[in-house]
Amino acid sequence: MKRVMLLTLVLAAAFLSGGCSYNDLTAKQQNVRGKWANIESALQRRADLIPNLMTAAQTAGVQEQEVFGQISEARSRLLNAQQAQQQVRTVTELLSSERPSLMLLIVSAVRSVACSACRSHIHS
Repeated sequence: MKRVMLLTLVLAAAFLSGGCSYNDLTAKQQNVRGKWANIESALQRRADLIPNLMTAAQTAGVQEQEVFGQISEARSRLLNAQQAQQQVRTVTELLSSERPSLMLLIVSAVRSVACSACRSHIHS
């Protein structure tokens, strides 16, 4: 009889201290569901941002194409100018056009035109 009582007491103590109650399991399950809902909302937010990203990329592509067009136009105008006076006038026009994207091009184009002019004078 003592053994049965002792065994019952040990089993009851083990069961009560084990923390395996229905409420604990339910709370843990709700915690997991809440975390999963956070993941799903983050994934949905990312999916909603994809059209905005595509629009931004298309806009940047259009702007880049426009800038490269302006750069090629300015370079061809500068290279087609025959005399130094025409080249100075072309550079002045380009600088007054308020296209900040062309400033670096103008400097490099003037340098290349000047170098080609120097080479032609050296070789002649």
